[in-house]
Amino acid sequence: MSDHALALWLLAGVMLFWCVGMSVTLAQARLAAEETGTVVVVFPPSYAAERSLGAIIRADGLLVRDSWFENVWVVHGGQPGFVGALMREGAWGAYHVGSFRPVVVKGCFL
Repeated sequence: MSDHALALWLLAGVMLFWCVGMSVTLAQARLAAEETGTVVVVFPPSYAAERSLGAIIRADGLLVRDSWFENVWVVHGGQPGFVGALMREGAWGAYHVGSFRPVVVKGCFL
């Protein structure tokens, strides 16, 4: 096996490990259906911005801000069961806002 092939296999292994770790972390961080407040909501990538916004409005949510991704939004809902309403509108998941903030120590991301 050449050095390049070994490097590619190592990179593929690291990427697979990272993807599995992120999947498990996001699954555990998902908010329960009865939660309310300001959340990060993730819709399927196939949703256009208009479709996501319509789903947020139908769930009685208010847009707080957008993100780099067209299917990820920071929204607020005050009624009990807000996260459940988002899920019924097609959201893949809703997460606490702090789950997506990087931790900075002396200018470096952890």
